[in-house]
Amino acid sequence: APTVAQNDFLEKVGQLVAARHSDSELAEAVARLRGSSEQPGSLMLLAGLADGMARGKRNSLVPENLNSTKVENLRRLLDEQAEKAAALAASPQAPLLVRLAAVRVLAHAPVNQTRTPLLGLLTSAQAPEVQASALRALLEHDDTGNVAALFAKWSELSPSVRRQLVNAAVGSNKLVGALLGLLETGSLRADELDASARQRLRQNQNVELKDRIAKLVPMARTLSRNDVVADYQPSLQLSGQRPHGAVLFAKTCLVCHAVQGQGGRVGPDLSGVATRPKDVLL
Repeated sequence: APTVAQNDFLEKVGQLVAARHSDSELAEAVARLRGSSEQPGSLMLLAGLADGMARGKRNSLVPENLNSTKVENLRRLLDEQAEKAAALAASPQAPLLVRLAAVRVLAHAPVNQTRTPLLGLLTSAQAPEVQASALRALLEHDDTGNVAALFAKWSELSPSVRRQLVNAAVGSNKLVGALLGLLETGSLRADELDASARQRLRQNQNVELKDRIAKLVPMARTLSRNDVVADYQPSLQLSGQRPHGAVLFAKTCLVCHAVQGQGGRVGPDLSGVATRPKDVLL
């Protein structure tokens, strides 16, 4: 298998071939890829080619000064390699660089072949870099089906992917509509959006969205830490439901925090917090 340096080199070769806009070089690269049995190496070259061809064209792969037959051959190759790319992208044994290249190949393959495998990469079990790359690939297709599928999976997405999706959504009227739909159904609360996202939403000038945004995303109050603690004081008088809390904790908190050796390592280990009084935890 190629080394990391060799994989990086193959990717750059693909980008260079694409940038030169040469029919003969593109045809030779596609022919070599078809005849290659070295999957990671050929995938890196293919990812570089596809990235380079689509640069500035938003996934079109149709530079005007290239023979359309050669470009169509590259498209067919992307179609053929989509299944292999999906398997490599999901493989924890594959090098991260190769997995990311596989995701980029999926970004350029037909959306009906790639939506399911890309959505499958948006889990906390996957490396954060893979999750972020899969999200970008889904959004780059600019497909309404991808948008709907992403927001339908909202409750399953990790906090980091949610933040990235919100940041993408507030800058796109197509995505903003789906985000507002979550707010309207209660699947997402306005106070879960950070101050920057709320501000960008309220600055949206689309006449069809402004009234919905004003209703769903009120002006944020400027609160001190003491104000926030005071707001949550009444919760200390509530009776807890351990089974329900355990389900919520596993779904929401274990992504970043560990308890008794289980969970993520992003935030502090919470194994000892259960012995502390509720008011101290608050």
